[in-house]
Amino acid sequence: MLAPDVFRRLRETGTPERDRRIDWEAAKTRILSVLRQRPSGGEGLSNEEIRRIAHLDRNQAGRLMRELLREVPQVQMVGARRYARYVYGFPKPL
Repeated sequence: MLAPDVFRRLRETGTPERDRRIDWEAAKTRILSVLRQRPSGGEGLSNEEIRRIAHLDRNQAGRLMRELLREVPQVQMVGARRYARYVYGFPKPL
């Protein structure tokens, strides 16, 4: 639990600790961790959710997921374009 003064500082806008982007490898690790926690073949993650979790823009999120698709064979993309979702494991058959 955070001390009240630390929480207050982090809650304010313009705080470097809160607003800074996370390291690239840390972002990949975080996204992979979230994908692993979701049920296998479940709904997976959308680009929007990836951007929110990793504090990335649209293009960076796409690049991050392309790297994960190459590096981790269990990560798969289901769907295409706007409806693409990323899952860990094997997706449910349609």
